[in-house]
Amino acid sequence: MKEEAWTEALRPALMDKKGIGIFTGTPKGKNWYFQLWMRGQDPLQTDYKSWAFPSIDNPYIDPKEIKDFGRDMPEMAYRQEIMAEFLDDVGSVFRHVRNCIDGTFEEPQPSKFYYMGVDLAKTTDFTVLCVMDQNAHLVAFERFNQLDWVFQEKRIVNLAQKYNATVLIDSTGVGDPVYDQLRRKSIRVNGYKFTNASKAGLIENLSMHIDNQELTFPDIPVLINELQIFGYTQTRTGQIHYSAPQNYHDDCVIALALVAWLACESFNLDVGTSGKVPW
Repeated sequence: MKEEAWTEALRPALMDKKGIGIFTGTPKGKNWYFQLWMRGQDPLQTDYKSWAFPSIDNPYIDPKEIKDFGRDMPEMAYRQEIMAEFLDDVGSVFRHVRNCIDGTFEEPQPSKFYYMGVDLAKTTDFTVLCVMDQNAHLVAFERFNQLDWVFQEKRIVNLAQKYNATVLIDSTGVGDPVYDQLRRKSIRVNGYKFTNASKAGLIENLSMHIDNQELTFPDIPVLINELQIFGYTQTRTGQIHYSAPQNYHDDCVIALALVAWLACESFNLDVGTSGKVPW
């Protein structure tokens, strides 16, 4: 089924009686079906739910048949067809995302240094706060929207003070006055201006750390989903633009990228001169 069949025909047909749509299928890469499934993994999209069931959970199939079937299949095909896994595309921006899932959230410890990345939004998108410790582990995570700036500033300050964290915030556009306000508070805060080039550097730095499994984070479905669907387009001139698919969010990705960029020197990782944060 093409995506347009859902968005232009089936979805409108459910409106009058608040009908229910049920989609079943087998993973086949990161197509629109995968993106739809991802919505069901986002706890804030309460009108969507999604589940994955491997064939081994089917009580009507002899396990020996599955074993014999898998013996004749390539590993990637087995993981997709039998284990119901959406496999990372070789062209994805972030590969091996699930290899970085480890640990839990942690309360602040006096012996550790902490860093915080902030991506701002007010209505449609989300404000996301990511706190990382000196061992490159994500210890705190907040995601919210539809809050006035004064309340957002308070949440940012409270979390930064709780972990005594150095903050790197998106100071582009609407973020500029918020950044100015935060500078007047008793926290260490720096701004990051987004251009196509600076965003590319930020994303490529995060991609490198995830690829090398140099970061860890708890199992946070909305964060993992955003990382997995995050992609890029290339212009005719060869310029790369990084973004989430249309109608999807990348706020978690940007917040994580900001904290990784800020903290990279403390990780003693070689990210080149572009990884230096101007204090």
